[in-house]
Amino acid sequence: MVMEAKKLCCGIDVSHATLDVCYQNNLGELFHLQVGNNNKGFEKILEHTGIGYHFVMEATGVYYIRLAFYLHSRGCALSVANAIAIKRYIQMHLERNKTDKKDAGWICRYAVEQQPAYWQMPDSAYSSGTSIQAKPRIYKRGGKNLRDVLYMCSMNAMKTNTACKALYERLRANGKTGKQALIAVCNKLLKQVFAVVKNNSLYQPNYCSAKP
Repeated sequence: MVMEAKKLCCGIDVSHATLDVCYQNNLGELFHLQVGNNNKGFEKILEHTGIGYHFVMEATGVYYIRLAFYLHSRGCALSVANAIAIKRYIQMHLERNKTDKKDAGWICRYAVEQQPAYWQMPDSAYSSGTSIQAKPRIYKRGGKNLRDVLYMCSMNAMKTNTACKALYERLRANGKTGKQALIAVCNKLLKQVFAVVKNNSLYQPNYCSAKP
């Protein structure tokens, strides 16, 4: 039986404006770089690592979301680790001097040792249940922080985003509950964000897909 080669790891410390990156080579040596938290920065990371790495970052507010979408769109394996788990891992190794560069290194080591589960884009909040007597259930998958952010955004999008507003009003007219319609708006927002990041373009409110 052929064993699958273990992926090399890349730890990323995320902040509002910058990303501190630590990645390993085949010899286990660690290399560092700092890039902007933007598409140019994301591209620079892949110039150094390629797409074959296991990328690991903390769930730092909402600042990691754009990077996660970018890596996902490139087919990269990634994990979004709980910040408390990372903090405890660092404390376990008695590290007290905290810098973004050092944190990136610790996240890389954490990825190598702990092999955290891969991140799933939460695009599958959906209703289930075929019985006419059963109340539809909404299944929750993906990171809670991201779901919460998306849900709050959907409450604004249903009023200000043309496509989301039309979707919300259509679903409500068809008998869906307010919550079910908002979950559909969340999924719509995810698709819009994914398209913008994948195409490295500005959001176009009046864009119409060429697909039938």
